[in-house]
Amino acid sequence: GAFYAWGLAVLMLVVLRRQGRWPLIGAALASVAVASALTLALANAGVLSGNNIFVRTAGSGEALYTTSGRWAMWQDALSAIVRHPWLGYGPEGYLTSACCDGTHRGYLKFAIQPHSMLLLWLLEFGVLGTVALGWLASRVIRAVAGEDARWLHWLRNDDRFQWLSISLLGLFAYGSIDGVFYHAIPLTLAATLAGLWVARVHALAAAQTAGRPVESEPAHAPEPGIGMG
Repeated sequence: GAFYAWGLAVLMLVVLRRQGRWPLIGAALASVAVASALTLALANAGVLSGNNIFVRTAGSGEALYTTSGRWAMWQDALSAIVRHPWLGYGPEGYLTSACCDGTHRGYLKFAIQPHSMLLLWLLEFGVLGTVALGWLASRVIRAVAGEDARWLHWLRNDDRFQWLSISLLGLFAYGSIDGVFYHAIPLTLAATLAGLWVARVHALAAAQTAGRPVESEPAHAPEPGIGMG
């Protein structure tokens, strides 16, 4: 999941950035090469135990998915959602309702969440609750950004907005196949990035309304008397 999220973030940067694309591609390939060599060296030395990505992708690559139990876990979660689609099972419903003790048991029995943010939200809040959360988030973003937000322009031309957006996109990609939005530490990171993203949107929208570049805004108001003769 982390590797997929990283790959998506790099791809988005390559597509969006007008300058420095080749150094970025070179740095990404170098990172993959170094990480691969280090993983193989540690595995061959017996230091790195467990199924690394090379072991799990050997042959047909089926072990990449079956060893984690994702398919069975998602099938159980989908079956549970179909049984109670509209309002879900409530907070921590995956654990408290025993909704996922069904026929698909190819994964560990102590799984505490379905390893997918969308399945988790549908399980806990149902279709109605998930749609309501999405609507609320869209209203907040529109209220902050205004009706004339220049999303694509900001994404291409403002470095801070670009990096924050891509970081959040990577977390959402990671969360689609893992528990990023369930565990406290990654959820705190996502919330912090979301807060910084909203603050940047607010600054860009305010600068756009005033008709000036956002970079021209002072970091703080000058104190009285400073710089006066």
